[in-house]
Amino acid sequence: MRRWTWIVLILLGPLPGLGQEPTAEEKAATLKYLASLRRADGGYAAENKPDSPATVAATSSALRAIRYFGGKPDDPQATARFLLSCRHVGRGGFGPTPGSPPEVRVTALGLMACKELPEAKLTAAEVRETFTGYLATEAKSFEDIRIAAAAYEAWYKEQPDPALETVRQKWLAEVLKERKSDGTFGDGEGAARQTASAVVTVLRLGGSLDDASREAAKKLLLTAQRPDGGWGKADSPGSDLETTYRVMRCLHMLGVKPDVGRCRAFVAKCRQSDGSYAVQPGQPGNVSATYFAGIVLHWLE
Repeated sequence: MRRWTWIVLILLGPLPGLGQEPTAEEKAATLKYLASLRRADGGYAAENKPDSPATVAATSSALRAIRYFGGKPDDPQATARFLLSCRHVGRGGFGPTPGSPPEVRVTALGLMACKELPEAKLTAAEVRETFTGYLATEAKSFEDIRIAAAAYEAWYKEQPDPALETVRQKWLAEVLKERKSDGTFGDGEGAARQTASAVVTVLRLGGSLDDASREAAKKLLLTAQRPDGGWGKADSPGSDLETTYRVMRCLHMLGVKPDVGRCRAFVAKCRQSDGSYAVQPGQPGNVSATYFAGIVLHWLE
């Protein structure tokens, strides 16, 4: 019976919901789009418009998207120079562009971009300085701690730095304040996004989940998958790639997959004719959404 099923699939082609991963030609188009975002200073812009400048955040997304779609960045030395030109010596924060004031989110993304790009040679002391001198005092809200934890994981997952233990414990305690008795976070339609974001942050900071909390999080996230295959914010009827990325990262870290066919179908709907991806179907493509699509598809494989 299985033999005849495969013969039918070969003759008729993939059924709806299957084969939603991009083809080699589509990946090549995405890499061409990402290359078009590169600016003369070596950085990458958020969108393909002539007046859109290179920023640290866009460069971080572009570098990772290029990797997940199977490419390599052009002139990584120039990109490294751009990233380091946005770093403030002293406290170690990164501004969006050279000479601009440092920001928490941008600083975390700058650290991750430098980790992604070996040519951006930050020393261990410089990285530590950024965490203890800037992020430790400026990362206060949950969203700040969430993105700072991503940078912490990028640099210290394999070998934690004892000098950052106080910072790590402080952030972990702040996140766990909002945990409910069953181990989940948030309420109502926003619970899936908040639970995914918080659980990922806890795990990135070296925290742990008991079995009951792990199972509660899995059940919540899997049942929250929407009919279109993705996940969305509480106030939005449609799914979006950014929320889908958050939930999929959590499911990946918990070792479980959702309905893969439906999720791939949603990502495919976000793809634009120029190879970029939009946050929601029908919207303009941008570098962040393209990165979200690339890593979500990677987790679904």
